[in-house]
Amino acid sequence: MSTIRRPVQISAPTRAVWNALLSTEGIVRWLGTEGRVDGREGGRFTCRLDSGEEVTGIFNTWRPTAKAEIVFDRHAAAPWNGTTLTFAVARDGKDTAVHVQHGGGALDDDAISAPLDTLWKGWLLKLRDALEA
Repeated sequence: MSTIRRPVQISAPTRAVWNALLSTEGIVRWLGTEGRVDGREGGRFTCRLDSGEEVTGIFNTWRPTAKAEIVFDRHAAAPWNGTTLTFAVARDGKDTAVHVQHGGGALDDDAISAPLDTLWKGWLLKLRDALEA
């Protein structure tokens, strides 16, 4: 598996999903224990995962409520280092569809990407549960 692809449907408005997904306040609800989001192209993304690892990167793409792409620093926590993470968000009827694509770097190794794929599944379910509660 070279690229992780994970979709999730969330019964919430697109703007609420985007804010939970990619705001400083939102990422601590589903991804980590603390973080900082400088939401703009060239802005920084920093998050301390529940495991204690810190991942950092730069937004290559920032289109609010639609798409964001983060290129993770080479010194970010493995297996995130040197990878690219894309979030695509779109209205889907009454729901919001979120598509995650995470690839590159060490994710070409199934022994690394398979456990991360399982983590993404859990994180996205946690995001959905936080918004639908």
